[in-house]
Amino acid sequence: MDRIDALLRLVMCRGIGPLRGKEIIERCGDPAALFALDARALEARTGLPPPLASRLLDPALARAAQRERAEAARRGVALVPAGDPRYPPLLAHAPAHPLILWVWGEPVPRDVPAVAVIGTRRASAYGRRQAVRLVRELAAYDLPIVSGLARGIDGIAHEEALRAGTRTIAVLGSGIARLYPPEHAALAGRIARAGAVLSELPLFTAPRAYHFPRRNRIIAGLSIGVLVIEGGTRSGTMITARHAAEQGRLVFAVPGPVDSCNASGVNALLRDGAVLTTSAEDILAEFGDLYPLLKARRRVSALPPLSPLEEAVLGAIPPGPVAPDAAAAALGRPLADVMGAITA
Repeated sequence: MDRIDALLRLVMCRGIGPLRGKEIIERCGDPAALFALDARALEARTGLPPPLASRLLDPALARAAQRERAEAARRGVALVPAGDPRYPPLLAHAPAHPLILWVWGEPVPRDVPAVAVIGTRRASAYGRRQAVRLVRELAAYDLPIVSGLARGIDGIAHEEALRAGTRTIAVLGSGIARLYPPEHAALAGRIARAGAVLSELPLFTAPRAYHFPRRNRIIAGLSIGVLVIEGGTRSGTMITARHAAEQGRLVFAVPGPVDSCNASGVNALLRDGAVLTTSAEDILAEFGDLYPLLKARRRVSALPPLSPLEEAVLGAIPPGPVAPDAAAAALGRPLADVMGAITA
């Protein structure tokens, strides 16, 4: 048994989460050595209660871990344990970081800081415009964009990063073989070819509500800073911002309309000390010694220009929510043309 086999058994054992797994490894050293012990010795060495120690030594768990490793190899998904040179260095220093990552694609380069871009699933036209604009500006500096593959702001952040030719990293709240939301499966494939799709969960783990708050700490841990574009006060977006602050990451926020529920969380972040952000320059200015280095490598144009129809559609979208058919009526263009411009 090697380190990956042992870590898979730890991660896949019900009742052992990242914190307890980290404590076990800190107490015992080589995780593979644990599985040479009998149940009583394992209890004494790790402090685990008898039922959990027995579960960890169950041969059925060992077989499940072997199947998981074989299936990951078949799918081209790398298993990257903490301590591996491929493990993202910023994440390695985050509390409760995953013991092992499932990685489809290539993780963030070690020498390039990434920025997380997150926000509500129910983005307004204003939020969508700011996400497009700010990701394009960040892409001009080749900054990798981290997000959660969710509907709304997350999906826009990934799409715009890909369109700009910069790396993007999606962090899942499910296993890689159970992509969520399902309509973003094609987007995930494109991300894997130009960046990485990451999860701390075994391949076939279904999305569950409690997975997403845990996923959010990884988004924060991968990034030097987190940019929040729209989010209510009780949203998952605010959980990620809290993780970022707890991990010592910079928190950036785009101000929103004071009468918008989508902006209530973001405006509260600004009140509590987040960096008010209206351009990529506001973000880069907080990076200290990295700022002149990033400025020096700015691309003159990160993207091809918008088509005339795209320009017209963007100009027809007022502040606040707007339906595509209303934009089509305002422009006097077929709905199919307008939808094509919005999703291009």
